[in-house]
Amino acid sequence: MIIKAVFFDCWDTLLDDTVELSGNIELRLAKQLSHARRVDGEVVNAEVRSEGKRFAAAIRAGRTVLTPTKRLKSILDSLPGAKPGEGDDTQLIRRTLANVDAAVHCIPVPPLPGARDILAELSAAGLTICLVSNTGWISSIAVRHVLERYSLMQYFSFCYFSEDGYYPKPNPEMFVCGLRDLAIEPSNAVHVGDQVRSDGVAALTAGLQRVVILEGRSRYREHQQTPFSADPRIIRVDSLNSGARAIADLRF
Repeated sequence: MIIKAVFFDCWDTLLDDTVELSGNIELRLAKQLSHARRVDGEVVNAEVRSEGKRFAAAIRAGRTVLTPTKRLKSILDSLPGAKPGEGDDTQLIRRTLANVDAAVHCIPVPPLPGARDILAELSAAGLTICLVSNTGWISSIAVRHVLERYSLMQYFSFCYFSEDGYYPKPNPEMFVCGLRDLAIEPSNAVHVGDQVRSDGVAALTAGLQRVVILEGRSRYREHQQTPFSADPRIIRVDSLNSGARAIADLRF
């Protein structure tokens, strides 16, 4: 198997998506929106959680591009007293999302053990490395800043974030675009992620022949089985170091 490129997921694959970070983001949303709209914080919290469920369902469907701006607009339109389609929330949305992005500067968002090592090793071997990431609340700009902070950004030739107009995983669009930009065949690429239902489905649907899944990393349990759950092309590992060995085994 000739491997020319490796695609990486971001959260819970390279960067630690902690409960503390998610909680801080929800707190920032509730505080800012309750103050701006003069709505009780618990009401805002309930709507943030409700929107989160709608967002997760849309991600699973894989046919909707949901940016942080669209998500926040949906919350604002659902709050008491809101009149969807009326008024201009542009400034409020901009301020709120800037405050959300600030969470990554206040809450530690460390790389997972072995993240820098596997990127450096693959880069030294002459492989092209790409990032493919669904966007939740944290913008692609903030993610890039975090990767820069830990000297990881230097390893990526291309980065694809769903907020930039791509359908989110499990839709294969980001992989298809990456393969096209690299001018390589799907059989020449491997993906490393943490969820079969998104990473595995997207990569294998795009034609990649191997997907390395970090078991036990994601906080989100994989309740639903997919047609790829028992696919032999999925290699399950317990660490990025094991993932590096698995990729090396495929190459030689």
